[in-house]
Amino acid sequence: MYLTYAEYTAAPFNGTLDEAAFTLLEYQAGKIIDLATHERAADEDPVRVAVKYAAYELISLLAAQAEADKAAAGGISSMSNDGVSITYGSSSGASAASSASAMRSAVLKKYLATEVDANGTPLLYAGVEV
Repeated sequence: MYLTYAEYTAAPFNGTLDEAAFTLLEYQAGKIIDLATHERAADEDPVRVAVKYAAYELISLLAAQAEADKAAAGGISSMSNDGVSITYGSSSGASAASSASAMRSAVLKKYLATEVDANGTPLLYAGVEV
């Protein structure tokens, strides 16, 4: 766990999710961080501040994405009565997924691009020199 619920609800984060929603999203955010860092961040104790901020932003992104997915699930998104106009939500599929992936990558780069582990290996190093 990179960010506890107590840390999430306290300053500087002041998160507003309930504990059940937070627990699920923190787990998902942790998996995203583990994948990006090849679990280098998971090996550290205590958790570095940059990882906590990345986890917080990922949790916020995942929560917003879940809300957007609900709205785009094909249900009625707006309705007027007199002119009988109904607008249904739509899912943009692949473009929404790629956009969400790009936003997650941006968060990881923002907080972890300059972070290195105890051996001097960048946390986001994937074995390829650029």
